Amino acid sequence: MTRALVSIVLALTVIAAGCGVTQPPSTPPPAAISGHVIIAEKVRAATAIAVPPRDESDIFWVIEVSVKNVGYNAPIDADLGTWYQGWEINANGEVFRPRLSGVNNPLSVGPGDTSQFTFYFAVPRSLDISDARIWYKGQDPYSCGSLTGGDKVEAYDLNSNRVIEEAQASEQYFVKREITGWRTAGKIGDVDIPEPVYEDVYMELKTIGEWGKETYGSSEIILNDGLGKPHTFWLIEFKADKSPWVANWYYEPRELSPLDPLDYEVYLSFVIRKRADFDDYFWGGNRGFFLGWFWGWCPESRGVSDKQVHSVVGDEAGDFVVIMQPTAAEDIVNWWVKVGVE
Repeated sequence: MTRALVSIVLALTVIAAGCGVTQPPSTPPPAAISGHVIIAEKVRAATAIAVPPRDESDIFWVIEVSVKNVGYNAPIDADLGTWYQGWEINANGEVFRPRLSGVNNPLSVGPGDTSQFTFYFAVPRSLDISDARIWYKGQDPYSCGSLTGGDKVEAYDLNSNRVIEEAQASEQYFVKREITGWRTAGKIGDVDIPEPVYEDVYMELKTIGEWGKETYGSSEIILNDGLGKPHTFWLIEFKADKSPWVANWYYEPRELSPLDPLDYEVYLSFVIRKRADFDDYFWGGNRGFFLGWFWGWCPESRGVSDKQVHSVVGDEAGDFVVIMQPTAAEDIVNWWVKVGVE
């Protein structure tokens, strides 16, 4: 074997050993990557409080990544709201990808540039940092780097990139709109015309999640209907450890203009589904969101307050997905969603 061939074999062996799996040959890798891990029981990404992983056997790894674009001609991307752009953790043959809206400080690292960002993963509690490598597979050839750290914290705030002591926030929730009496709205001859008197009922609950347009914590996707027309969806994940829970939501539509079609109506459709049903139907072979409004369990609608706040009450604990569909993204001036429990 020639000296040159020996050098190539040794180089590839080092790369494979350092990253745990074989990658396309590159010496050195096109990106210099390293990551510092903070292990957190809960994470606050775009919610009022920090929340735990959906699976109790998992824990969060918050990874502060440093990356230098050494040899890629195109930028290295990590974009808020996009949970996979080639970034992943590989450990013992398993692959873990960032969570929805899991990237903070979106970036684009051009050739020769260096930058940092933070994102988080849900991984098994038993996983050891020494067994894991961070990979960038957004371009060919791939690059990988080692992980260090491992300090454990109770909660981490992705918005401010700091460790937090989390306390649940209590606030008033619109629970239902009920009839409290009757009044006379008018007469037909000598007969009174009755009209119900409504009252909005509120409860003080602990907020377990809060999202809004200004602190956009949902994920936007665009799917086509059966006729090939694209539609925008906003998706939000949340976990309720107990029931009942209450979801309040509100939206402000834009004003119609004389240029709009005469029959044009601005709306924001809103449903909540169990995560398992969502995975089966929404991401499954159907990819059919028109069907998506009708399948599976859904919480009970409790009406709309005089302030145009909607209320739904869920009678089961578990993992859920909020699915919102606007007529068009630009039609909605503002929106917010919050979920609370006793």
